[in-house]
Amino acid sequence: MGRKAGSLSPARQSLIRKGLIYAPEHGKIAFTVPNMARFISRQPRETQ
Repeated sequence: MGRKAGSLSPARQSLIRKGLIYAPEHGKIAFTVPNMARFISRQPRETQ
């Protein structure tokens, strides 16, 4: 993603609190909603 891991921690924690992802093991995340990864991959990417 072009960012340092520490800069993503607040976003990761927010998604965990909202119940959208969980951490099945250290360094990994998984979606709680079936097929969410497919949905996200179909979304247009933002340009920076």
